Order: sequence, then C-alpha cells, then structure tokens
Amino acid sequence: MRTIKQVQLWGKLTGIASILYGIGSSILLSPLSFVYILPGLISIFIGGLLYHIGRQARVADQSEDDSVEAVFPVIRSYSTLLMVLGIVIGISLICFIIFYGYIWIGKG
Repeated sequence: MRTIKQVQLWGKLTGIASILYGIGSSILLSPLSFVYILPGLISIFIGGLLYHIGRQARVADQSEDDSVEAVFPVIRSYSTLLMVLGIVIGISLICFIIFYGYIWIGKG
C-alpha cells in the first residue's frame, strides 16, 4: 500500500500548503479589491479538498478491509476535486476569452 501512503502524505501536505497560500493571498490582496480575494478563497477550498483526500487515504490505509471498497472514499473525494478543478479551469478560460476578445475587438 505504498501508493496510498503517498496519497496520504502528499494530499495532506499540498492541502495545507494550498490553504496557507490562499489565506496569505486573501489577506495581502484584500485591501486592493474584493475581487482579488476570490483566488485565495478558491485556493483554500481546493486545499481543503486535497487535505480531505489525504485523510481519506489514511482511513483506507488503516482499514482492515483489503478489498477495493476501502479505497472508494478516496476515489470519490478525488473525483470531487477533479470536478471542482474542471469548473475553475472552465471559468478561467471563459474569462480569458471574454477579456482578450474585448481587447482585440476594441483595438480593431
């Protein structure tokens, strides 16, 4: 179960790092505008999901059950993380297209 231990370690570490980055980012950028807090909040949320994956991996590792079903909560949490990241990337692409489309059309 070396892989599940890696998921446990890196899920928790990257989760904590993402949460700390989000907190720092939100605090430092909050005086500028409320809009600048949003990336920090998203980072905190994603960090929470990553940390949760690490905790779920620990539970699966400590489980007496050697079947695949012990890993299902980890996969479910990872699926949620991928869905959230997909939504964030989609929104980012839409904003990018709108922003640069407005600039290119405005210059034309």
